[in-house]
Amino acid sequence: MDRIAQNTLTAGDIILYHGDGWISKAIQFFDGTEMNHAAIFLGDGQVGEAKAKGLDKSGFQDSLAGAKYAVSRRLVSHPGSMRPVLAKAETYLAGRNRYAYEQIVLLALLGLTRNVPVNVYLKWLLRKILDDAGEFLMLAGKRQPMICSEFVYRCYAEARRPPGNPYALDINPFPVRPLARAAALRSLAERRPHYSGVHPGSPLAWALEVMANQVKPASKALAKSFERYPEMPGAASGPAKEEKKMAAMRLNELIEKYLSEAKNPPPALFTGPSFKSPEMLSSIRKFAEAYAGAAGKPATEKTRLWSESAMAGEIPAVLDNLLQTVADFVTPGDLYNCKNLYSVGEIRP
Repeated sequence: MDRIAQNTLTAGDIILYHGDGWISKAIQFFDGTEMNHAAIFLGDGQVGEAKAKGLDKSGFQDSLAGAKYAVSRRLVSHPGSMRPVLAKAETYLAGRNRYAYEQIVLLALLGLTRNVPVNVYLKWLLRKILDDAGEFLMLAGKRQPMICSEFVYRCYAEARRPPGNPYALDINPFPVRPLARAAALRSLAERRPHYSGVHPGSPLAWALEVMANQVKPASKALAKSFERYPEMPGAASGPAKEEKKMAAMRLNELIEKYLSEAKNPPPALFTGPSFKSPEMLSSIRKFAEAYAGAAGKPATEKTRLWSESAMAGEIPAVLDNLLQTVADFVTPGDLYNCKNLYSVGEIRP
C-alpha cells in the first residue's frame, strides 16, 4: 500500500491503526486483520476516537504515536459532502462522559464471538480477558460501553436516516445463526428467532448450547444441575501443576503464549484441549452481567438467576442484552474489509 502524508487526509476519513502491544496483537489475531483501533479524521489535524476515558478528540499525531502505522479509508462513492458524518461525530463527542471504552472490552467481545484456534492456553486466556473486561465495566459505573469501531460505524450509519443513506457502510456480519432448538427456549424462538454476529464455533455459541440442550423445565434434575453449573468450582482433585501456573500468569504472558502456539501449533493430539468448562461459563455469565450493568439495565434484570430464566423458557436478560450487542458488533477488521470503502494509503508516525 502506498504511503501518504497527513495533509492528504480529508475530514470524514476512517483511520484504522496497527498497534504492536500484546492486547493489540490479540485483537488483530481474533479479528483476522492487522487493525486493532479505529477513529474518524475530523480535519484540522484532529481525530475523534473512543479511548479509555471515553469519546474524545485527539491530535492526529498524538493518536498515531502508539501505533506502528495507520490506514486511511474513504467511501468508494463519495456523496459530495461529509458534513452529516462529522455532525454526528460531534454529537457523540459532546456527550463523551456518557461512554467508556477500553481495548480489553473489544478483545472480550471478539473472544466470545469468534471461532479462534483452541490450544491449552485459550481457556485461561479467555477467562482472564472476560474477568478483566468485566472489572473495567463495573469500575466504569453508568458510562455505556462504546467500542472504537462502533463509534465510527454509528457516525456513518446515523448520518442520514434510511432508506437511501449514502454514508451507510456495507458490513458483512457472520451468517445469521438459528438458536433455540430446545423446548426450554421456545418463547425466545417466537420473540427473537435469530442472532447474527455469533460464530457457531465460538464460546458464546457454546454457552447458548449449554442452555438449550441441558435445561428442560420438565426435568427437575437437569434444572438443578443447570443452577449449579455456572458456579461449579474446579475438579475436586484440583488443577494440575501446569494449569496452576497458567492461572497465575498475567494477561500479556497468556497472550504471548497463546499466540505463539496458535501460529505454530504442535502436532494434533488424540484428545485436544478445550475451552469448555463450568468456570468458563461462569466467566461468560459475570461478563454479561457487568456489560448489562454498564449499559444501565435495571437491577432486577441484571441480577435475575440464569436458572430462573431457563425454567421460564427464556434467555436470561443479561445474556439477551449481550446477544443484541454482538448482533450489531462492528470491529476494526470489519471497517478494513468493508466493501464500499477503499484504502487511500498508509500513514507512519
